[in-house]
Amino acid sequence: MAQIIIVNEDKDFSRVLQKKIVQKYGLESVIFHDVAQATSMIGLLPEIQMIISSESIHKKLCDYLIKSSSDEDAVEIKVLVIGSGKSLYPFLSTVPSTLAIDKLIHHTGFVLNLEEAPGWDAAAEAQAIKEAELKAEQEREAEIQAARIVEAEIKAAEQRAADLKAAQLKALQDKANQAKAAQIKLAQEKVAEAAAIKEKEAQEKAVLEKIAQEKLVQVKAAQEKAAQEKLALRKEAVEKIELERAAREKIIQENLAQKKAAEEKEAQEKAALELIAQEKAAQEAAEKEKILKEKVARAKAAQGKAIAQKIEKAKETKFKAALENEANLKIAHEKATEEKIAQEKLAEKKAAEVKALKEKTAELKAIREKAAQDKAAELIAAKEKAAEVEKDDDEDQKTTVFKMPKLSPDNSEEQIKSDYVAINTKFLVHLDMLENKFNLFSRIKKDDGFKYNIKIAANSKMSKVDIGRIIMRGGKDLYVKSDDYPVASEYFTIPFLQRFKDPTLSQVERMVLNSDSYDILLDVFKESSFTKYTIELIKELVKSIDVLLNLPNPIEGYFNILKQKSLSYGYCHSYLTGLLIFKTIENFTWKKDQSKNKILYLALFHDLSLNNNRLIEAHHNLTHEMPKLTEAEKHILNVHAEASASILEKIVRAPKELTVLIREHHGLKQGNGFLETLSLSISPLSMAFMVTEEFVTSYLNLWNSSDKENVHEFVRTYPDEVFKTLALKYDRLTYMDVVAELMKLISGLK
Repeated sequence: MAQIIIVNEDKDFSRVLQKKIVQKYGLESVIFHDVAQATSMIGLLPEIQMIISSESIHKKLCDYLIKSSSDEDAVEIKVLVIGSGKSLYPFLSTVPSTLAIDKLIHHTGFVLNLEEAPGWDAAAEAQAIKEAELKAEQEREAEIQAARIVEAEIKAAEQRAADLKAAQLKALQDKANQAKAAQIKLAQEKVAEAAAIKEKEAQEKAVLEKIAQEKLVQVKAAQEKAAQEKLALRKEAVEKIELERAAREKIIQENLAQKKAAEEKEAQEKAALELIAQEKAAQEAAEKEKILKEKVARAKAAQGKAIAQKIEKAKETKFKAALENEANLKIAHEKATEEKIAQEKLAEKKAAEVKALKEKTAELKAIREKAAQDKAAELIAAKEKAAEVEKDDDEDQKTTVFKMPKLSPDNSEEQIKSDYVAINTKFLVHLDMLENKFNLFSRIKKDDGFKYNIKIAANSKMSKVDIGRIIMRGGKDLYVKSDDYPVASEYFTIPFLQRFKDPTLSQVERMVLNSDSYDILLDVFKESSFTKYTIELIKELVKSIDVLLNLPNPIEGYFNILKQKSLSYGYCHSYLTGLLIFKTIENFTWKKDQSKNKILYLALFHDLSLNNNRLIEAHHNLTHEMPKLTEAEKHILNVHAEASASILEKIVRAPKELTVLIREHHGLKQGNGFLETLSLSISPLSMAFMVTEEFVTSYLNLWNSSDKENVHEFVRTYPDEVFKTLALKYDRLTYMDVVAELMKLISGLK
């Protein structure tokens, strides 16, 4: 650990001074060339005893030390200034700039109580210095030249070491091939030895059983303790699930109440319409009856007058009585006929009016139902659009409008690259019954290519148990012929989409569903096998991630799920990166320029073109994993940022800014390779993403090396070493600010 800080613009002088201090006193020192670098490290190097500074910058250093302490008398670090004759602070001492370096070293030891007081005369010393100046300069040049020679030798040695390491790696590979052949032979020999070993194991078994019984009590006590802790965690998880279920039931009850109120309102409107129709029909019937009676009365009056005249004439004859009787009968018959006709017409009209009223009521009901359905559809569409599309002032700034890649018939092979297309077995996990109308194939390596064999024949019917056996015996992928892929994509993806829309989905189930979807998309990106159903899968995955991001205590909840389930590394890494950016971005002035969808798509898409979780994990631990990668895999790593951005341009009508973010998420605007220094030409969000992604890698490595038992304790343990490493690497502008915000966030979990 460094004990002295040297702050001087002269790099060569600083290195000579550092070397002299180590040779004489064995004290370690660190060199900086400006005040900002020195002050940023004082708090990180707690064993600092002394600062040696040039005259031009010592005041800033002293002001910083006084500000960091209660007053100037409380400063514990000694400051030695070269080139000043005045000492303004109690913790500061000075020497002339012309002082010989050996005496400067002696004075340093004196300030640190390692030497007696120096005994030089300033006037005499000046003359001696002038005489020794030439010699000192020559010595300094010689030392500098020697240092440069040493540096050149070190670089040459490093190159030789790298060449030797490459040769050793090749030798190790050859040795591994030989070892593999030897292992095959050894396995055959071990089969012969198995009988003898089995007998020996039987004898040892008795001894082991005795030891096991002695340890059983200890193990049982440990298991009981673990069971109690597990029970407590399960109780906590059950309480969370109950809260979520209560919230869902409340929403369902509110929806039912709204639906019931709408139905009651509709029934009231219907009753009111029927009552109005009945009243109108009654009024019209009364008016018709009145008119009919008036007509009958007029007809009766006219007929009565005619009959009366006839009777008067008939009185004069012997047939008078007969005529009167005949007239009366005729009038009664006509009256009855007219009344019957009027009643029939009235009944027909009333029936027609009732029928028309019923038809109108049914039409109104249909109109209201259609309006309700249209409104519900509009609400659903609006919600989906709100989840997928974040509108900016300019209509062109949409990031969630998906499209199918446009491929001409001549280059359609770009979309499906071979005669067979991979179907990830994660699709099968979510099926209750498999009834495929197409053959499913397994694949084995043969010569320089592959051989495909039918694994599940077309028109097969398999239960969930049988599906589980297939998954356990097979690899991560099955295959279909490219001609069958559109049908297969529809068959396997639709149940996935339905699972996303299940309102009873728990947090754990949603996380597993998201992880499986991410693994499926790795295959889709690898083979460019996009269909309208895989596009819908991406939409639902983005909305599902957004749901998880808004749950309470999402970081602790995330690690609780990792404790229970084995999830995709790529999904775990991208989800936690997006979550931490959402949690820290609020405190930056440039936050207003970033939409939620932009961050979601950046987190989801940036590594999907790496094709598999093994390569994603190797990519995030590149220093250790690079020697294990093939040349093809190294090429995929180098171009993956550009590849992901290019695919995104094909399937999303994305603004240029989003694809730029994905291309530069490793610091290089063209998206090829990895930058070893900090780029200041990329956007602030890209800087934040780089820092957060590296922290997530270290944080997940800490989790994987922990016992994974006490999540509550893990998220409240501050990863001090991780943040020290980040602070040293990301020490400029937004990079440094993001490290500080992450430190606040994680320390706030305690």
